Amino acid sequence: MKKDELYVQLLSRLRVGQWLPGQKLPTEMECAKQFGVSRDTVRLAFGRLEEEGYLERVKAKGTFVRLPSIAPPERTISILVPCIEYLQCIGCHFQQMLFELVAEAAKIGWRVSPVIFSRTNNSGDIWWENLAHFTSESRIVVNRGWFSPYFRQLAALQARIAFISNEQPAPPEWIPHVNGWTRFIEHDVPIADQALDYLQAMGCRRPALAMGNATHLSNTLWPAWQTKVDARNLPKHMVPLEKNPQDAMRIADAYRTLRFDGLLMHLNERWLPRDRPLNEALGLPPGLPIVAIPLNSEDFYTSPGSQIPFFRYPIREMMRDVVSSLTEVPASRVSHHYSPWLSLREDRIGELAQ
Repeated sequence: MKKDELYVQLLSRLRVGQWLPGQKLPTEMECAKQFGVSRDTVRLAFGRLEEEGYLERVKAKGTFVRLPSIAPPERTISILVPCIEYLQCIGCHFQQMLFELVAEAAKIGWRVSPVIFSRTNNSGDIWWENLAHFTSESRIVVNRGWFSPYFRQLAALQARIAFISNEQPAPPEWIPHVNGWTRFIEHDVPIADQALDYLQAMGCRRPALAMGNATHLSNTLWPAWQTKVDARNLPKHMVPLEKNPQDAMRIADAYRTLRFDGLLMHLNERWLPRDRPLNEALGLPPGLPIVAIPLNSEDFYTSPGSQIPFFRYPIREMMRDVVSSLTEVPASRVSHHYSPWLSLREDRIGELAQ
């Protein structure tokens, strides 16, 4: 093996996070034995990596991993995106988040750069080469725990991180990594109370919740819904969705079985026709009250033929805080909290007031 080939192998290990910043590397003799090369070959490969800023040799202590001295483009905020295809089918929540992040950053002369995390939309299949430009000077937005396989390496960078999540406590294995990040917490639990307040005010006594991933560990709405309906002596009606074109049929089937009289739903509006009233599209009686958590489009619920109450988050306010936390000196470590509100038509507000 020549020194150039060894250099490529060592650089690959550095880029994929196998060796982390600050970590001590094996000695030249140990590397020579491991790779089946001479010590001179290892010395030359180490020397090249040192020149490029990847390694630092400390006399009498050894060789240590460091970050390249080349800084990322100035005044740039990076936001991790699962894969290229994600940008083509982006949900309305992340879309609004991205738009508001760009707008708030632009106000102070910063730019926003989406960074693709995986080629395959698999959180375990990290595109290490695409993340190799991150340094301790980077500003990065991490939205939710989907990116958790990267948390260890990301924390080792000591970059400035804005971590967006819901109120679910961080798993113990995340804590050593996320504790140094600024947290932005979107509260999903209040949706249960607000939705039930509205549905009960509309006369519902058997409301149901229809959503996907209800039993996922990160889902806080379904446990909150169960607790709230218990406290109000209401039945626990749940309609599990799969986020595909059959979701409307699942809701219709569940209605025939459960006979619920009100619905809080979180489904992909792309699968629903726009030329019919929502209740008809879902196979529900015309007067049955519906409250929505938009997945793909808020416009679906504000059209003249629909006008369904739906939940909104203070995304602009949150992105303003995200930009401040990433750009201000000194960095803020305070957790920020955001609660949604139910957007109602004026005539419905009057009904509830009565």
